[in-house]
Amino acid sequence: MPKKFSNEWFAQRTFKRKIQIEFVSDMAVSLRCNLSPKEHLEQVVKFGSKKQAIPANYMLEKMRASKPLSVAMEGWFPPVVIQAIRAGESNRKIDEALDNAVDALNNGGIIGKILGSNAYSLFLLFLGTAANVAAFLFIFEPKLEEVSLRYWSPVSKIAYDIGYMFVYQSSYYVIGFSLFFFLWGKFLGRKTSKFRSKFDNLPVFKEYRVYNATTLLSSLSLMFKSNIAPNASLPLIEKCTTGYLKSHIELMIARLGSGKNNSIGSVMATGLLSDGELARIEVLTSKNSRSIGFVLDMSKQQHQKMLDAAVTRYGVILQAFSMIYTASMILVTFIGVSALNMIGL
Repeated sequence: MPKKFSNEWFAQRTFKRKIQIEFVSDMAVSLRCNLSPKEHLEQVVKFGSKKQAIPANYMLEKMRASKPLSVAMEGWFPPVVIQAIRAGESNRKIDEALDNAVDALNNGGIIGKILGSNAYSLFLLFLGTAANVAAFLFIFEPKLEEVSLRYWSPVSKIAYDIGYMFVYQSSYYVIGFSLFFFLWGKFLGRKTSKFRSKFDNLPVFKEYRVYNATTLLSSLSLMFKSNIAPNASLPLIEKCTTGYLKSHIELMIARLGSGKNNSIGSVMATGLLSDGELARIEVLTSKNSRSIGFVLDMSKQQHQKMLDAAVTRYGVILQAFSMIYTASMILVTFIGVSALNMIGL
């Protein structure tokens, strides 16, 4: 029996996103061939690779204990995937839910897409940094032992300071920025929609908002198409989603219970969707509530296009930045070294 991982972070480290996508995609195919989730997991345990067999065996144990698929998958997949599966379990449309889960996994790797499609840009960034670090370690720092920094030319000082930052301070910057985005995301997830909307349209934050909106729209669309009302679907999704999205859903549930305007557009006006998107939903559903599921599906597709456009846009920005950065680093380093030689240091 495989070890049961209680730590979700460790489970994610042993079950990479690429394997997760293959796992979920294969299960969707099996379900469309009339196999049950349990039967598919049994086949994976018997014939699958070790990377898939270990989590499959773990999930199979849960399902044999009469747990639903979404519960069995907890710890092995991110919350947005569990949310997608839970939406399909409520109306026996798990195959469609698995398709939504694949989309969620693909969208969740947006940074990986940007970096993966711009390997040359990353190489340029490395090249520019390596040139400066090498000059710092083998030229600037040894020279500093001979002559004080105050006698150096301004360009040499700049090149030295940049190298010093990379060699001795870069880890602090990485930790600081990572901590900032983590805490800022947690902070925004717990504030009102009015406050959060001030930041949710900024770069990076906007893509995170659109990503979460896409996953929620896909789950709600699937449930509404099966005639599951908002007051039943929203609490179901709330139990198994991300903290950021959970705060939006809590606001939606509160609006449903307020007894005021319960149209889907007004309920979802929490800052997750743009005003234009909410207006479009209101126009298309105000006189025909049965079309809500299809309208939300259209909105999901629109958000998907926004995410795809973001990948392209940030890729272009990364390419331009890498070229400017590398040229600047090499130029400053070269001039700095030349200046040292010219003044006889």
